[in-house]
Amino acid sequence: MEQAHKEELVKVLHKTGNMIAFDETMDLLVQKYPLESKTYFSEIYMVFLELTEYYHSKDPVTVAFFAHILGKYRILKGTSDGVLIRKLFQLLCSESLYIRENALYAIYGSGEYKNVVEALLCVDRCKLFHHTKLLTDRLLTFEGDRNRLAKALWRSFEAFSIKYQVVILEYIRFGDVDMREPMLELMRNNSRDDEIRYSCIRYFGKYFYEKAHPLLIEFLENTKQYRWEYSAIAARSLALYPKDRTVTALKRSLNNPNWHVRNNAAISLQRFNLPFTEYLDILEGNDRYAREIMQYRMQHEKLGKEAALT
Repeated sequence: MEQAHKEELVKVLHKTGNMIAFDETMDLLVQKYPLESKTYFSEIYMVFLELTEYYHSKDPVTVAFFAHILGKYRILKGTSDGVLIRKLFQLLCSESLYIRENALYAIYGSGEYKNVVEALLCVDRCKLFHHTKLLTDRLLTFEGDRNRLAKALWRSFEAFSIKYQVVILEYIRFGDVDMREPMLELMRNNSRDDEIRYSCIRYFGKYFYEKAHPLLIEFLENTKQYRWEYSAIAARSLALYPKDRTVTALKRSLNNPNWHVRNNAAISLQRFNLPFTEYLDILEGNDRYAREIMQYRMQHEKLGKEAALT
């Protein structure tokens, strides 16, 4: 790329209106020439470096927009350090949620897992409200090595607050990272916060692990020791474990006084595609709770199938 083009870009993009037009044009470029556009964005890093001071002195909306552009087009891809990264880190404790959110997006766009760990620690320490789902969704935009990132986050796990530990666990679950054994150890730990253990239970509802099965059954059945949420989440996760022991435990849970537990138990039983005769003891039994929730789920499934055919 010619230096003259870069210098012209710096001049033009000093106007926010031109940056908006640039964004619209680049959208089209990415759609039409995906490979060429990646090369182009890697070559204009210095342009955005020169624009950094200017845009960081603007109003919060403009600052957030500039960070969004950096993330959207992966301007920092492959950058582990430098002025632009450090400037973005300064934004992570901004009172503006949009600035923090887009600064994280831009940093994650670097694809460097060390940047991500440091950025999350920074946001956590700032003690500003940031919704857990937003944090998880942004983390999932990371395009680098997800296994290396997961392991790095795990090594720093104890340095994070409980809220951010949950974010890490959700990233591991949705990011298709195999960490079955350490997740099981975490789930076994009775001293851990409930939210941490809930995340672990959900993990084993996505990734089958034979050694996790007894504890999932324990969470479902031991209603005196554990809160109802343990039973409800375990009931849903056990859909991945089609065993006789699971079927027995789920059937018993159909008479649990909590509707969520009963509903999840019925959903999991349906996932096993059991013959209708397996439900006769429930449908013809005297337990109204069990009978009604099973009838409700069967009717719900029937309506879903009919809707799919129309």
